[in-house]
Amino acid sequence: MSAADRVALAERVRRSAGLFPLEDRGVLAVRGGDRVRWLNGMISNDVAGLAPGPERSGCRALLLTRQGRIVADLHVLLHGEEIWLETERASVDVARDRLAKLVIADDVELVDLGDAWVRLGVEGPETRPLLGALAEGAEELARLAPDACTGIRIAGADVVAAAFGWSGEDAIQQVVPRAAAAAALD
Repeated sequence: MSAADRVALAERVRRSAGLFPLEDRGVLAVRGGDRVRWLNGMISNDVAGLAPGPERSGCRALLLTRQGRIVADLHVLLHGEEIWLETERASVDVARDRLAKLVIADDVELVDLGDAWVRLGVEGPETRPLLGALAEGAEELARLAPDACTGIRIAGADVVAAAFGWSGEDAIQQVVPRAAAAAALD
């Protein structure tokens, strides 16, 4: 993206809404019967306090070394029977490798979802009205609290929508099945 394109996108995000792919972001899924108890002791926030639905299904957290150095800045999303750790794409392997060393006798599986899903972002003051007009599940989207996630349908695809971003404007990050990404972008 050129400098002029970045400026135009920034202006659009401040005025209305901007849509952009987030190729530099990834998702690591934590699966298994011990996922909540185990992960709750591995990262800096309270995973056990998360609840399904648009109010309390997500939080920010850090994965730290024993010395307190940051390994990964995470956005934790409770999604069905999984907990998703959304982070920079470059941090997914590092986080997975570090966490995998700490799985001893726990029913926990760590899966990189990078090949199956695409990340898209919509940010700006018109984000919710825009997505609400396009999505099935708009009532859930309207109730979506900061950091939480919910399921919506866009262009016939099941999409995970999460309320966080980087612009300072209202933001909905979307995790879209790779096969449906082109339709969702359109």
